[in-house]
Amino acid sequence: MNGHTLPLQEAAAVLDTLAAGCVPERAALVAAALTLNTHCHDDTAARDLMDAAAGLESLAAGGTLDLDAAGRARAATLAAIVRARAAA
Repeated sequence: MNGHTLPLQEAAAVLDTLAAGCVPERAALVAAALTLNTHCHDDTAARDLMDAAAGLESLAAGGTLDLDAAGRARAATLAAIVRARAAA
């Protein structure tokens, strides 16, 4: 298990919360966005992480994401991607 596993799992949990149609706590949003942004800079194949980080940053800054079924499905997909990265 590497040092990135827990923060990535926590970021995935924040995305799971969004996928469930709920709004995560601001501190969790900030931490998740920072974690994903860190990993975006680790490699060039991080488009999904960048998308997830941007959405979380928007929410953490006080914005809103009115996620419909497709948006919640995308959040669930992003959570799975982040979780897979944590396992790698």
